[in-house]
Amino acid sequence: MATKKIDKFIKNENHVKLYYFNEEINCQILKQSKNLILIRDIKDWHYDAYMIFPKKYIKKIKYGKIEKCRENILLPLKKQEFTKEINQIDISNIKNALISLYKINQGICIENADNNNYTFIVGVIKKIKDKVLTIKEIDLCGQYKKSIKINYDNITSIFYKDEYSTKLINYANSIRK
Repeated sequence: MATKKIDKFIKNENHVKLYYFNEEINCQILKQSKNLILIRDIKDWHYDAYMIFPKKYIKKIKYGKIEKCRENILLPLKKQEFTKEINQIDISNIKNALISLYKINQGICIENADNNNYTFIVGVIKKIKDKVLTIKEIDLCGQYKKSIKINYDNITSIFYKDEYSTKLINYANSIRK
């Protein structure tokens, strides 16, 4: 995906539609590196998750009439509203992004949409090694399960500060005490 085009959307604080695998994601692009992008997902007329994923999975970016109308209803985030939040996250590569999230004790969702075995894991980061992440998984009932190892190559997206995982992680932590 063209870096200059993405820079333009970041600078202009535009809402865009990303075509990512078989999904359409309404979002605002906040930051990019050579290979990764960090966005704020828009769901049901509010900002939800922060998402980090490789730019190579973006099939297309659309900024048209509908996206411009959305900006009138849900005002784009201004740089001062998210700068402090995203400056904590190093998106130079997946490992560094995970290290950043670990340092701020942020629960995450990991997705692998790149193969026939779709994976979606909610949990907390336990260890980060050269090529593998260990995450303590939380099930749908808010119970901590076993730790799972995931190769960075099998991560197509990292979500954090979304409503879904935040509620599950908060619940899991409250019953652990």
